[in-house]
Amino acid sequence: MSDKLKDDPPVIHCKVTVKKVTNKDGSYSYKGKFDPEVLKVTENDTVLSFKLKEPTPDDVRIESINIKQLGQSQLSQPSISKNRKFATLTDVNTVKETLNLSFKFGPPPTNPTLKVECADEDESDVYPEVDNDPPVPPA
Repeated sequence: MSDKLKDDPPVIHCKVTVKKVTNKDGSYSYKGKFDPEVLKVTENDTVLSFKLKEPTPDDVRIESINIKQLGQSQLSQPSISKNRKFATLTDVNTVKETLNLSFKFGPPPTNPTLKVECADEDESDVYPEVDNDPPVPPA
């Protein structure tokens, strides 16, 4: 049972820390930091995993993730966990290119059935970069 399954997909973990900043008008904005900032993908069908980590305040959540490049074919639709502190997507990594993700953070919704909309200024100022470098197919 100690053998790793050969069918397990490779996973790249990214730690996300978010700072909640109070604006002059009393509202909040959110600034994210990603570690690593560049996710170097070298295998096909790699899972990209993002998790909010301390010192992120407990009341901060991942609201949305957007892929900056419209029409790209490498990254799956992001999936955000129910508690909104964890997100994943899959990278097929068949084309050498660089892709950018844009995160929006916010407070937990007061009514869990309603999606909290974040203003554009709440979009993270640091974007994790996905650097696709597909494996060379066997000859």
